[in-house]
Amino acid sequence: MTTQQPSDIILIVDDEPEVCQSIQLKLLRLPRFSSSEVITAGGTVEALCLFEQYHPNIVLTDIHMPGLNGFTLMDEIRRKSPSCKIFAVSGYDDFEFVRKAFLIGVDDYILKPVSLEELNEKIYADKTALIESRTEKSEKLIIKTTLLFMQENINRHITLKDAADNVKLSYTYFSKLFHDETGESFSACLLRMRMERGKLLILDTSVRVGEIAAKLGYEDQNHFSRDFKRYTGLSPSEYRN
Repeated sequence: MTTQQPSDIILIVDDEPEVCQSIQLKLLRLPRFSSSEVITAGGTVEALCLFEQYHPNIVLTDIHMPGLNGFTLMDEIRRKSPSCKIFAVSGYDDFEFVRKAFLIGVDDYILKPVSLEELNEKIYADKTALIESRTEKSEKLIIKTTLLFMQENINRHITLKDAADNVKLSYTYFSKLFHDETGESFSACLLRMRMERGKLLILDTSVRVGEIAAKLGYEDQNHFSRDFKRYTGLSPSEYRN
């Protein structure tokens, strides 16, 4: 048997043997991998052992597996081998799964059932393009996650540090990333969200201004009123009338 070089080895990880076999057969139909060694593992522990033994340069792994899940595996492989191409494979088109995968540093996210065409497209893709795409997707997901975090916590006092901690980034890096991606600072964006929500709440005459202020994370009604007037040019009562 000819000794395979690390660049020729692909590792497929899934707790369902038929899924591993299906992906393996499809990969072997691609010209580039017809003579490659495509190995499979039924779980994270076995996959890590095979990774240490064969040093594959491409890993396709399921996310949902008994015991240690795919996120644990991807995180460990990314730590051990920054250059390894990692593809998260899942039957769930879930934003939170996608976000977490890209934050770990996967190259792409593939939905089951995995098609031959998609495997061909993803694996043949230029490495530089993959890295750029992964960085861009990661940044967009971070911002989407942050905007959702802000909306969900608009009724309490939250800071830039809270938002940075939520996506596990440093304060300085997150601050710059947020401004670059949204075109405004975190505080300006949060203020705009609160004021736009406030404009809607104020139209309900059964709700007092103090209650609206509390719903928007203000401890002081006067502070809310000042911000509202600066934002709209009208006091809350003037806007309501």
